[in-house]
Amino acid sequence: MTLPSDDFRAFRKPCRRFVGTYNKNQSNTSDSVVEINCRLSEGEKKLLSRGLKFCPKPRQVGAQQLSLDIESSSRILRLREYFADSDSSTTQNEGNVNKFKPKSSWNPPKNRCPALETFIQAIEEDVQNYVPSPDKRDNLSKQERQAIAKLRQRNDIIIKPADKGSATVAMDIKFYEEESLRQLNNPLNYRKLERIPPRKLRIRWQNLFL
Repeated sequence: MTLPSDDFRAFRKPCRRFVGTYNKNQSNTSDSVVEINCRLSEGEKKLLSRGLKFCPKPRQVGAQQLSLDIESSSRILRLREYFADSDSSTTQNEGNVNKFKPKSSWNPPKNRCPALETFIQAIEEDVQNYVPSPDKRDNLSKQERQAIAKLRQRNDIIIKPADKGSATVAMDIKFYEEESLRQLNNPLNYRKLERIPPRKLRIRWQNLFL
């Protein structure tokens, strides 16, 4: 349903008032970045305000790294094609699979699916023949580039998307761990199991949480 312009403006005002009443206890809040028990520099705030899905423009594209990325993507496509016909129920019932073991480097045989190989070959040719544009403008400022390096070195905070809305939350790592344990130790919400749950239930939990 499309609202008339006058009705839409009247509808938007209470929404703005609601956004402005965001709980600011124990936090420093901007429009899109929330700091909880921690401090961020202006550059770090500007960088995080772009969102966690923002992709910085690479300063230069390395031919070797590009080749590795294409090879990795092609392997994923071949793996999906190779296991497309496998029974998913059989995979779910394998309860003693160690999900923390090192990742496999096995490559499925090529030329199983001609259409897939044609697609992969076309992608590789397009990438190899790609000529980058002469535009050297960066999509980040110098301050934001420096903020990337600083955030990589910081081990005192954890950065997560907000549960609601599109904000980004930066939180002190000790506070995050303490709050997690506090909620897990709350008997009103969780209780410790008296015995090991059945195998089928453990499999369902593994598929859900890991």
